[in-house]
Amino acid sequence: MKTLNRIVVVSVLSAVVLATGVLSTGVANAKLNSTSEDVRVAASKFRSSVTTTSSSQSMTCATGAKCVLGDIGPGGGQVFYVADGISFFTSVGSICNTKCKYLEAAPVSWSTSTQKPKQTNCVTPGSATTDPKCVWSGVTAKLIGLSAQGIEIGTGYANTSAIIAQSNIAGKAATAARGYQGGGFVDWFLPSQLELNQLCRYAQNLEVDTGTTSCVRGELRPGFSADYYWSSSESIRPYPARFQSFNTGAQITSSKFYAFYVRPVRAFG
Repeated sequence: MKTLNRIVVVSVLSAVVLATGVLSTGVANAKLNSTSEDVRVAASKFRSSVTTTSSSQSMTCATGAKCVLGDIGPGGGQVFYVADGISFFTSVGSICNTKCKYLEAAPVSWSTSTQKPKQTNCVTPGSATTDPKCVWSGVTAKLIGLSAQGIEIGTGYANTSAIIAQSNIAGKAATAARGYQGGGFVDWFLPSQLELNQLCRYAQNLEVDTGTTSCVRGELRPGFSADYYWSSSESIRPYPARFQSFNTGAQITSSKFYAFYVRPVRAFG
């Protein structure tokens, strides 16, 4: 009977190796004089181990694995910012809250997706290859105040919410960004000044810079325009809102009634 069990075990081990090219330690350590029940249990543990390993190996940035620049994030956008080392940033209102690690930007075709409310008022509609151009807000002559004046990474969500609280008219830069629901998420926003600067650096094929280094002219990636993009950061002087050139990298202030390009972003961890 022991001889038969040895044959069964060896046969199972051979089948496992032939089928997977891998021999589990648990199965390999099964004694050659084990019963067929021992073999069944060991083989079951091996299958579970293979399934778990296969599952972890198939994880992507979008499903929870570590992300690098250019990866597709959970919202279907491109990762353009990765927090330095093991550090996190806070984006209150975003799904990651105080444990945010990444920023992703909506794909260039974002404005052609169904949005709620429907975005119909931008000065220049977006297309599959071009971002829309929108006025900053429905109120262009009145300051919001400190709640919309954050410039740091992690402040774009709060800025956008403050802008919308003042004016929720569809088809403006802030409302259009918040209206986007890529990946089923409703926490998209208009980037703050330094978030926009990181997006500009990505657009120009430059490395992440956790400081304030501007996006000096590089080689513009497809899907971005060498033109002005709105941030969500309100200013005080000399003009009331901040924007950035994706051509020269210049960070400038302007009156809110001008129409500049808009690209929504979101934070996740």
